[in-house]
Amino acid sequence: MGKKVKQTAKKEDKISIVLLIPIMLILAIIPLIVYMRVVPNDEATKIFMGGLDNNVDFFSYYKSLWFIVLTGIGLFIFLSQVLLDKNIKIRKDPIYYPMMAYAILIIISTIFATYKTVALRGFMDRYEGMWVLLSYLVVMFLAYNLINNEKQLKYILGSLGFSTIIISIIGFTQYIGKDIYKSNFMRKLITPSAYNDQIDKINFNFEANRVYASLYNPNYVGVYSTMIFSLFLTIFLLTKSKMLKTASGFISILSLLSLFGSGSRAGLLTLGLYFILLAIIFRKVIIRRWKASLIILVTVLLLFVGANIYSNNNLFSRLTSGINSIIIKEEPYNFKNIYTENNSLIIVYDDYSLKIQVENGNIEFYGDNNNLLAVEQTGLNFKIIDPPYNKHSFAIVSVNDTYGLHINLETNRKNISFYTEFLKEDGLGLLNNMNQLVTPYKAPSIGFEGREAMASNRGYIWSRSLPMLSDVVLVGNGPDTYGLHFPNNDYYGKLIGLSINQQVDKPHSLYFQIALNTGLLSLIIFLILLLNYLYLSFKIFINMNIYDSMFKITGLGIFFLVVLYLIMGISNDSIVSISPLFWILLGVGFKINKVLDDNNIIN
Repeated sequence: MGKKVKQTAKKEDKISIVLLIPIMLILAIIPLIVYMRVVPNDEATKIFMGGLDNNVDFFSYYKSLWFIVLTGIGLFIFLSQVLLDKNIKIRKDPIYYPMMAYAILIIISTIFATYKTVALRGFMDRYEGMWVLLSYLVVMFLAYNLINNEKQLKYILGSLGFSTIIISIIGFTQYIGKDIYKSNFMRKLITPSAYNDQIDKINFNFEANRVYASLYNPNYVGVYSTMIFSLFLTIFLLTKSKMLKTASGFISILSLLSLFGSGSRAGLLTLGLYFILLAIIFRKVIIRRWKASLIILVTVLLLFVGANIYSNNNLFSRLTSGINSIIIKEEPYNFKNIYTENNSLIIVYDDYSLKIQVENGNIEFYGDNNNLLAVEQTGLNFKIIDPPYNKHSFAIVSVNDTYGLHINLETNRKNISFYTEFLKEDGLGLLNNMNQLVTPYKAPSIGFEGREAMASNRGYIWSRSLPMLSDVVLVGNGPDTYGLHFPNNDYYGKLIGLSINQQVDKPHSLYFQIALNTGLLSLIIFLILLLNYLYLSFKIFINMNIYDSMFKITGLGIFFLVVLYLIMGISNDSIVSISPLFWILLGVGFKINKVLDDNNIIN
């Protein structure tokens, strides 16, 4: 009888691991996928890209595709086992209600989306459409239902450890200036054979010695590395297993070095918050074991100093500039608007305005009260004689097989430069970043005046995103369609807050992203789901003194990881390179919390 029970237990144990394989593959493989895909653009994206028929993607398309495929396989295997094995059941829990509500709003926002192709497939270089968003919820559901024992947790951690080690190796080659993706071998590996004759043209334009790994952007490396570091350092601090302590310590150091190599300001600032959380949770232990605590802190600081010296102080400079951009508010621009009227260009300042008019080949400048201004011309360059207009400069240049004016304006904060084109019927037309004639537009904005450059110009993007919320209270514009709804024709705003040469394709904020893509209501539901998790986690772990099981240790590590992800989400978007990790571990975290809470385990 006993032998039969053991055999049954072993069989169930094997089944539990088999069911977990798709989740393990998502964690271990998805972040590493880099492969070229030429994606045909829909009409809206084609316009966004200045008429280009295709988008060449290396980092997101196949991650998105394989994430959906593996999620579908995982769901199919699980539901099949539910039907075939009476011992495997779908757990009942109230968390399904906000998950279902969020899923419904994702689908409704897709149905009513203006750009349905993008809403389904996702925007260029991101590919986080409806199917990916629904897959996030599915993997959370699977993780919640599949995790039953500590052995499974170790498999999950092993999958994470594998991807982190590979990402760190790739990142190290980039950090030392020997980017593996620039080698002929790797270029051939990540490019279909049909494009072998174009391999030499492949080039990923990131700053030299900054780590972007296989995650598409250094900022995403910062988010990923900070999350991994918080999870594995927590395990390192609490586990009594020598093997697990060694492995988690090694992975912690690798992820920390990747973070420093990425130069991600959000990651660096959030790292400090992690140590504050550690101090709160382990306040008694830190005092009792202050020497060990000090050693860990000093080690982290030494690694930071070493990385900063290697980067010629770039790491510290990025950190301080990021902090300063948040703290320091600049004076509002004295430059207030730019627009065209009757083919004349009008430039407005606080205390004066300037009109530029072209008629019968003559360029004329008018000040307030429509007074003709005296101009000094040297070759193709013009200079207005009288102040305050004499601060600006103008030059005739060749543009679009004809001619136009290059205008350089001086403001109280910086010089602003842009191009115009002479119109056939006389007058001036403004040109965008693709040398296309555009009607200038001053988009509505809320807040951030004097802080447009905050956090790498996020102040400008957020100030123009806030007014957009009034249109998405119940239903969003559609998954991943933010770039197509953002006022990229905001000529004035881009001049002061960004650059005419830049197209805004993402909000640089998880919360704006959710609200504007799937609706403000969906953001509220998302936050309700997360607050549920955070409240129960804090309740369980704030007074826990004994961490004698993997469930307790991993649960606390996931709590830190989720908190840090949400904090970094203030200035970073969801992306398919990283978000599967968050949603899977959120499901695991919910399950651990339920087990600990149901058993009233607080010690």
